[in-house]
Formats: sequence, structure tokens, C-alpha cells
Amino acid sequence: MLADLVERFPALGRVVEVSESLLLRQQVVMAVLGDTLTFSWVQAGKRQWRSEALPDDLCRDGLPMQRQALGEFCADLLLDSGLSLATIDLEVFLPPEACHWRAISEQVSDVPGLRQRQMAMDWPLQLDDAYLALMPVPRKPNDQMVVGVQRVMLQAWVEVAEAADLSLRRVDWMLGAAWRGMAQSFDAMPADLVWLLRQSAGWRVVLLSHGKPLLDRLIRDVDLESSLSKSQALQAELELTLRSWDARQRVDSKPAADQRYWWITASLPDQVQWLDWMADVVHGPMLGVPKGDLGSDTPEARNPLLHLALRGGERSAPVPASSGGSPAGAGSVALQCTVESDAWDTHSRRKWTGEAASATDLLAALSARFNVSAPATTREGSLLLQYYDTDVDAFVDLLDETWPEFARAHAKRVRVLTRSDAPGAELAR
Repeated sequence: MLADLVERFPALGRVVEVSESLLLRQQVVMAVLGDTLTFSWVQAGKRQWRSEALPDDLCRDGLPMQRQALGEFCADLLLDSGLSLATIDLEVFLPPEACHWRAISEQVSDVPGLRQRQMAMDWPLQLDDAYLALMPVPRKPNDQMVVGVQRVMLQAWVEVAEAADLSLRRVDWMLGAAWRGMAQSFDAMPADLVWLLRQSAGWRVVLLSHGKPLLDRLIRDVDLESSLSKSQALQAELELTLRSWDARQRVDSKPAADQRYWWITASLPDQVQWLDWMADVVHGPMLGVPKGDLGSDTPEARNPLLHLALRGGERSAPVPASSGGSPAGAGSVALQCTVESDAWDTHSRRKWTGEAASATDLLAALSARFNVSAPATTREGSLLLQYYDTDVDAFVDLLDETWPEFARAHAKRVRVLTRSDAPGAELAR
């Protein structure tokens, strides 16, 4: 019937097209690295890129200086790329220099608990003037990293999105997402890994132990020894850093040269200019170096840090941003789960993305999403919620009491079971 109307009134066809386009949401990632603004999205199964040099004084050290102007600049680029602003769900990657992170040894279930303990972070941020987030160390759920960003930095990017008339859905830190993306390349993280990445006018060296960042240092180009060539000066500074680090560790834990892994995140021109000495000096495995088409002039090769961050952002939920620009409410966790149920066939798994503050909340959300009658609590009622615990290699009951352990897990796999003594609770196929 609608087809007949469109045939009789051609103008109606355009109305239908516009209405359908408004129903299709487009996830777009925005990132700033140095003086370059980049957008990326997936269209027809292929990742698209749009990068432009930022006009002077719009952004400085990752902080938007003219928010209205930057927002209008973003909107113009997206419209010029053929995207509809009204359909975009924007995800912002904060620049590497925008945030700070620290490893913590104490078990903390949420950010309010972290603030109450008033831990000494040894960083330039004031806890009362910063947004904080907890990130689990991949494959080590009992180890955590605290990420902090100044409120003015996060609020500035929220206002840029508002100026562009865009719906801001999530905010993540590019370096943290890239760290998660790198971890996905390993079945087990190396005991000792040096992550060397190009950042603006310098090199960032992050030393990781079993995936946990323990040292993060920025070596600025201007601070290198001027009497040496660029590559020689960087080599000398890196060797000094590693010798100093090894001297601080116990003698019996000092890694052998062939046991130390390296991961390089830099464009091919930067590697040629700065790292020509590595093949002769580094004896351990050297990973992350572009191969195949990544060695050509592709967006991924020109911006390997963002490429790595996109991998990490796809698998882990970053810090959510509400319409008011604040992180999610106290205790709430942004989740991306793979869900199984004994009411589906054994090969069926479904994805769920959302927020929950407890096992009870999660079960209620899953019940609503998949058309199930939710019980009053996770201990009682017709349904049982479980999650896959990698430490014991088995599914275990997910209760409000065990929620903190589940929330810290990197990959979240849950299943909903119907209790044998409570028939009648079926998930809709």
C-alpha cells in the first residue's frame, strides 16, 4: 500500500527515505592527535576515515580552547562526509595527554569507594577536581588501574559535542583503549613488555609487567641530547630508562634481553627516522610493527595508535557520558556482555550493551531486553544468573555479593538459566 502511495505521490518517497534514515543510528568515533582531528565510522561493512588539520588555537594539548568554533568545524566535516548529524552516536577518544593513570594495589569496588580512601596517586590531578574511572588489567581481574581526567577537559569535549549538535554516547581515553587493544593480541601477556609509542613531539615509553603498566614516561624530542642524531639520542635515553628501571627491581627478577618484549606504535616514517637501530639492539620479540598493507599509506598506518584504540574500544565499555557531561552514576558499570540461555539452542549467543549497578539490575535489564519475567532478587525466583570466571574456567553464580569481581572482568560472558523447580519462565526466542 505504501508503495502505491509513493508511486502516486513521488514527493512522499523522499519523506520515507528521510524517516528511515533517522531510524538508523551511526556510531562515529572522534579523536584528536596533535593538530589533527579524525573521525571514523563503519559503513557497508568497511571502516571509513576523515582526517583534517585543526585550525590554529582551536585545541591545545588536547583541550578545546574555542568550543563553539570546534563544534561547528566538526559538524561541517561530518556533513561534508555525507553523514546526518541527527543519526550520529558520537564516541570521543580523549587524547593521550588528557588523562593520567596509576596502578593500585588495594581492591576497590567503585569510584566512590576510591575517593573515600583518599589514596596517594602521585599525579598532578586533585581528586576533588577530576573525573575518575577504574579499569581492570586484562586477564588479571584483581588488578586495577585508576584513570583520571580534569573536569574542565571532559566538560570541554561535552560542550564541543553539544555545539556540533551531536548525541554524545561515550567517552574513552585513547591510550587506555589502545592498551586494551594491544592486550587482545596476546593469549597471555608477557612478563616484561616495553610499549614504545609516538605521541605528538615525543616518544612515550610504558613498561608493563604481565600487562600491568608500572612506569609511564614521556621523552620529549626537545629534551634529547642535541649532539647526537635523533635515533641515537632516543636510543641512549631509552637504554638509560631501562637500566634505571632494572636497577630498581630485585636482581633475581631482572629480565634477560631476549625475554623482554617490545610493542611499537608509530607510523612507518617515524620508525624509519627514529628507530633504525632497533633491529640490531633489541633481542626479544618486537611486535606492533606494520606488516602487509598496514605498511602502506593507509589511515591505519598513518595513525596506528587510533587503530589500536579502536580495537580496544570495540571489546570494552569506556567511561559513559550522560547528557549532562558527567560519568555514570555512583556504582553504575557500563557493560558489553555476551549472553547465553538454556532456552535458546546451544549455539545461540546474543549481545547486550547497557549499564547496571548490581547483579539484580543486570538480571532485570536482561529480562526486559529478552522478554523474561524478572524475579525479585538474583537468589530467588525463576531465573539464575551466572558469569564465566576465567580463574576457575567455569560458570559461577553472579550475585550482588560477587558483582565487584564480575565488573572488573575484561571480557564479560553471562548466561541465564531457568530453575528446574520454577517452571514457566521462558526467554522469548
